[in-house]
Amino acid sequence: MNYRDLILNLPNQFKYQPEIINADKLRPFKHIIIAGMGGSRLAPDILKMLRPDLDIHIHSNFGLPVVRDDANTLVIANSYSGNTAETISVAQEALKQGLPLAIVASGGKLIEFAAANHLPHIVIPEQNLPPRTAIGYSLVALAALLGLDRDIFAGWQTPVSDELVQQSKDIAEILQGGIPLIYCADQYKELGYVWKTILNETAKVPAFCNRYPEFFHNEIASYDSTLAKQLRVLVIGANQERLLNFLKEKNIPHTNIVFDSNIASAIILVHLTALALAEIAGMDPLSTPAIDEFKKLA
Repeated sequence: MNYRDLILNLPNQFKYQPEIINADKLRPFKHIIIAGMGGSRLAPDILKMLRPDLDIHIHSNFGLPVVRDDANTLVIANSYSGNTAETISVAQEALKQGLPLAIVASGGKLIEFAAANHLPHIVIPEQNLPPRTAIGYSLVALAALLGLDRDIFAGWQTPVSDELVQQSKDIAEILQGGIPLIYCADQYKELGYVWKTILNETAKVPAFCNRYPEFFHNEIASYDSTLAKQLRVLVIGANQERLLNFLKEKNIPHTNIVFDSNIASAIILVHLTALALAEIAGMDPLSTPAIDEFKKLA
């Protein structure tokens, strides 16, 4: 399946009905640590944005962060491949410390680890997808482990519209040839990070994100530099006319996207935008050779 087909199929991932193996070992927890790297971090980020009322900590490193309430903290090791070294180390350390632990993966060492230790786990379908394109499966699985109502994904199964495809091409035309900066309100910072990483991996472009109003007090000062000519700005969210007018005065190419409660459309939009940028540049949207090369240096 090519990249475009993977993205057009993404809404169907939210129809997924996960099976929790060893579900009897799960219970409600006050604190949640979700470990994930790269594309496997995106679903935890989106879940945290959707449910700010939950105490969710995203951990992207080896080992564990400081855990202050062992009995009431659930650690979830989330790795699409099941073979991510950092996430495996999280699972091993959590088991060593006797912390409640669950696993989400499509297979690999983590599923073997979960089965051997009789841990609650979900085996998500379709092995060998790029992890960033399996965000729907991962989101649904994580929500199931936490006992969340599927209503949070209401409407997310809607097929990709022609309008969304055209919007992605329009955004790509603005972003091409420069360095994308993604700006969003603090409550959408996780979505801004999703845009940044998918542009990095799929379009192979440097991209960065920041939050308003914080960046009004620091990063915006750099717009007086001649280097600002290389910037292409994407503003996520409504009611930012002052910022949009400022960018216009500075002659910085920019665009603004506003979305409703269907966050899936914003996720699909960045995938399609990154695909359009990759096609413009003649890049393979699926492969990530620099990441592969760096891993071989370990």
